[in-house]
Amino acid sequence: MLGRVARLLAPGLLLCLIGLYRVASPPARGVESHLTALPSVLMGLSGVDVPVQQAILDDLGSDELLIRRYTRPDDVPVWVVVIYFVNTRLGGHDPQLCYRSQGFRTEDLPDAKIESTVGALKTENFSATRPGRRERVATFWYAPGGRIVPDVRSYRRMLFFQGLRQNRTYGAFVRVSTLETDQPGLAEEWNARFAAVVAGYLPQLIREQSDSR
Repeated sequence: MLGRVARLLAPGLLLCLIGLYRVASPPARGVESHLTALPSVLMGLSGVDVPVQQAILDDLGSDELLIRRYTRPDDVPVWVVVIYFVNTRLGGHDPQLCYRSQGFRTEDLPDAKIESTVGALKTENFSATRPGRRERVATFWYAPGGRIVPDVRSYRRMLFFQGLRQNRTYGAFVRVSTLETDQPGLAEEWNARFAAVVAGYLPQLIREQSDSR
């Protein structure tokens, strides 16, 4: 009986100890980001920054946000979104919610495995559709230590353990999207290419301060 009670109380006790630790020793930053240093030309395609409404910034609660639109040779846009968080418990939310709040209908698509200069990465994918527009979206999360994971659950788990070890957390959410055209597979190909290129730049855009001298 006592053993079962102890097992039930242990998680709560651990959370209390973590809370006391965070109060006694506030989270350090120790990391700097320069998202705007992402080249305005990727793979020979020019990009322009997209203005963001203050209401969106307030809702996200991010420490830095980059939204950039690149133009493919066929004049179809590719959007790159990078949202950077420091010392946040969750850091971001379900990207499909953003689309559904704008009137899109979303549908899950198979994950994709992509090779990049920082190793293999996996993206979560979905389609977002509303009358006259069909967008294909690929997302992933940049976690502490340069690790990339496809889903928010793995990202939050790594942030939790990083916070215990280093008394700070940081990471980024990356979304790449483009419009579907009459050519099957083309949107998927462009998303994969951009995801790989952006992933390769992340270690330069988000760095420990001791590495930025």
